[in-house]
Amino acid sequence: MGCDIHGVWECKLPNGVWAAFREINESRSYTWFGIIAQVRCGGDGNACSTPWNPRDADGDAGAYWSGYCESWGRDLHSHSQASWDDVYAANAEKRAMELLNNNEGILDEGECTDHEILPALDDVVNEIWIGGRTDHGWRPNTIPMYVPLRDVLGLGPEATLDDPCVRSRIRMVVAFDN
Repeated sequence: MGCDIHGVWECKLPNGVWAAFREINESRSYTWFGIIAQVRCGGDGNACSTPWNPRDADGDAGAYWSGYCESWGRDLHSHSQASWDDVYAANAEKRAMELLNNNEGILDEGECTDHEILPALDDVVNEIWIGGRTDHGWRPNTIPMYVPLRDVLGLGPEATLDDPCVRSRIRMVVAFDN
């Protein structure tokens, strides 16, 4: 493709601020990369079945990600957001494409993996990133947490990812370099 993907996972804090808490998987999977960017999918030219419109946006990105993008300048482009559901769908699309393209029978169904590990409410968040500074490149201002994501979100033990309102408070923000 000639470019790489950059991004972070953000969560909406109880005060309504978006804060970054984890980098995305930046390793190259051009199948997944093409699905999430909606630039290519199956070899037959068919469009992706992933319902994500990469220009949909739920408010501004958090301060860390905004500063990160600003530090890159014009070399970082095509800024997008993907909801938790969008990333789930992109992972499912990648697994389906791997099975479909597995003409040699090399892969078993269990060997098709997700490219991007989705955040879970019980995942421990070591720190959140609010803004940043430019010493030796763009570096986050961190707030130590060491608590489950559910606590960062201000949710009780009864909250689950089955609730669309809970999932809507977790998203991935991405951009591409040249």
